[in-house]
Amino acid sequence: MDSFHVASLAGGTAGLQERIRRQGEALAAFDSAGLSDVELDTLVPARLISKGAALVDGPVRLRDILTGLADTELPGHTAQLLALLEG
Repeated sequence: MDSFHVASLAGGTAGLQERIRRQGEALAAFDSAGLSDVELDTLVPARLISKGAALVDGPVRLRDILTGLADTELPGHTAQLLALLEG
């Protein structure tokens, strides 16, 4: 999926920027909460759909959700914004 398509789905460049900001704030809130290992290992219901296919449909550790945001989603969306600047 190209950056222009992703941005249009998010409501344009401003929408994509807002999405990145919200994801960053969510990560910061969890970090500042000082969650314990027990809390981070808690299973939470999750459903992740990509291009119409279910990638995840079941319990996932909270730790893995946060790591996914930090390691994949934020850098991926940042790269999409940078590509929009170049395009």
